Amino acid sequence: MTDKPDPSKRSSECAAMLPQWEVIGDILAGAPSIRARGERYLPKYPAEGPDEYRQRLNVTPWRPEFADALAGLVAKPFAKDISISGDDDERLSAIGEDADLGGNSLTLFARRVFASGIANGLAAVLVDHTPANGPTQRDERLAGARPYLVHVDAKNIIAAYFEKIGGVMRCVHARLAETVITRNGFVETVTEQIRVLEPGSSQLWVKSTNGEWIPQEPTPVSLPYVPIVFLFFGERKGQMLTRPPLYDLAEAQLELYRAL
Repeated sequence: MTDKPDPSKRSSECAAMLPQWEVIGDILAGAPSIRARGERYLPKYPAEGPDEYRQRLNVTPWRPEFADALAGLVAKPFAKDISISGDDDERLSAIGEDADLGGNSLTLFARRVFASGIANGLAAVLVDHTPANGPTQRDERLAGARPYLVHVDAKNIIAAYFEKIGGVMRCVHARLAETVITRNGFVETVTEQIRVLEPGSSQLWVKSTNGEWIPQEPTPVSLPYVPIVFLFFGERKGQMLTRPPLYDLAEAQLELYRAL
């Protein structure tokens, strides 16, 4: 009996980075997230009873040194709004005003990507496109179809592999974790899915209620590479291995938390 395909299996390098990304994510989430982790960040004393530990956990101060330092670094490059120069293209203007189709300007979108990259040492931007059913570019424009940008947080990168294409290193395989929330009346349904991107195709794998990953019909893509850009902010040690530049500060903040 063969094992069923599991697109959620991380590459060796992404798996090696995940513990650091989880620590940074907890720190940025603030005191509730740190306290919810309990003994992971605040060890229990050998002779300490459950009630005493719970009280110490609830009253130990948490100071956001990491978040404050990150905010200071991120503010400097975006003191002025990003402007797009070059040919007057309405599609570029649309991206400048609403980069991600979520109402965020290119400046706000870039700031978010930069903050995520500085914190984790890595961020990614996927170029996606709204459905384009018209036979010509003019028809697509009249229908409002256009490209848009998607910020991919580091911990949602399951795997990425690269090859040289035309003398340039391009991504030829990426797996990205996504969460989709649908509403039916007053009830929300949360669905986990993984987007598998390869040259010429995009395919979704959806997690069923019994935990199996169900492949959906692939969508053809007219590109010989995956339209995703990886931004490395730390010292790169492999294709996906990097050291987050503020990780020592993250460790120092956890030491201060335990000391307090």
